[in-house]
Amino acid sequence: MKLRDLTGMRFGRLLVIARSAERKTGNATWDVVCECGTKRIVRGNHLVGGRTASCGCLHNEITGNINRIHGLSNHRTHNIWMKMIARCHKPTDPAWNNYGGRGITVTQKWLDSFEAFVSDMGLAPAGLSIDRIDNDRGYDPGNCRWATAKEQAMNRRSNRIVEWNGRSMTVTELAAFAPVNEKTLRARLSNNWPIDRAMTEPRSVSAHGG
Repeated sequence: MKLRDLTGMRFGRLLVIARSAERKTGNATWDVVCECGTKRIVRGNHLVGGRTASCGCLHNEITGNINRIHGLSNHRTHNIWMKMIARCHKPTDPAWNNYGGRGITVTQKWLDSFEAFVSDMGLAPAGLSIDRIDNDRGYDPGNCRWATAKEQAMNRRSNRIVEWNGRSMTVTELAAFAPVNEKTLRARLSNNWPIDRAMTEPRSVSAHGG
């Protein structure tokens, strides 16, 4: 089986720099650098499987302040964690259909422990919320980030990618160049208008115009 090249990929806080020597077990290893600057050699299956997402610096910070961590039940990070689990694992949650109902799950170690979630992700920065990089994958260290509302909106499944003037962009981005608002532009595209027409027809022409 051909080895998957992880060079340049990010897993949690770790950025893969290059392939390293293989361990005696035969598992491929990789040179990585943590956001804190620490360099390590990590097994590829540990990176891809979400078992290793930092050099250990955040874990050390947390275990060194364990009382502070256990006192976070009122912190917004704890609320984010609980809501993440609810929409993925509780069919009664209002958001279930868009998450658990379509197979989105939370990695087991985050289900088991809020401390593990904080160890991998850190506390939620002000103004940011948890976001999945790949919307078809679940919540795990290698697929999650703290993102702004704008970044999350750009990453939604509903934000269709289109080609215009040689550029790939979302409909939200495309609307900035259109003579109509985003709602009208989306309606035009949903009614199978060619992009060039949708982008040049004046505001007075409806999305259902002939």
